[in-house]
Amino acid sequence: MSYYYKLRFTFPSFPDDDELVRMRPRPKMEDTFAELVELIQEYTATKMIGTIETLDKHGQQCKAHCHIHFDSNSEKKAIAVQLNRKIFVKHKYVKISGRVYYLKAQPERSNRHWTYPLKTKPLNEWTSKTLVSTGFDQRELEDLTLVGHEEWKVGCVVHENKQAKKEDKSWADRFTSYLEDFPDLKTHKSIFLQLYEFYKLNDRPLNRRLIKDNAYLYMAKKNYI
Repeated sequence: MSYYYKLRFTFPSFPDDDELVRMRPRPKMEDTFAELVELIQEYTATKMIGTIETLDKHGQQCKAHCHIHFDSNSEKKAIAVQLNRKIFVKHKYVKISGRVYYLKAQPERSNRHWTYPLKTKPLNEWTSKTLVSTGFDQRELEDLTLVGHEEWKVGCVVHENKQAKKEDKSWADRFTSYLEDFPDLKTHKSIFLQLYEFYKLNDRPLNRRLIKDNAYLYMAKKNYI
């Protein structure tokens, strides 16, 4: 029986004063990645893609980690035992949890199983130390990377738009709370001028139309209009 696995491992970061680091050499990220790839290749049936990433699905900087996706005829338990014995115990990684490492079996789901590890950059920006593959030719990798990277960029834009909406909502809450400290403000002109001062205090762009519209919004929320 063939399985499709995805392995994710977050590389540990040690404080400079960590006793563990003083006692033994700090494992290099690329070396640990190479060890993981070498072990997984023993269990790979036909295909494998492994990458090191430093960006998350929203395009934001995150802890360095690797993704290794592969197909295999071996059961999960057999692979997990060897990962623990040959990698994690060897390097004395103190705690292995879902946040640090996971190995999951999943349906292939067309090409997404293979495009996901390639998502954060174009193929020509990967190096031999951050991208390793088995069972794919150059053209296949180019096609998979193109699809994965485009999907990732769309996801980043969607996330940015959601964040912008949250920030706008938060800003409305802030200026509403501020204006409520001035209960005598009833007219649009007086609210506009006070809101103008709030924008200046917070170093916000002084967009006359936007401030005017927000003044009307405040009046509507207070049932002044």
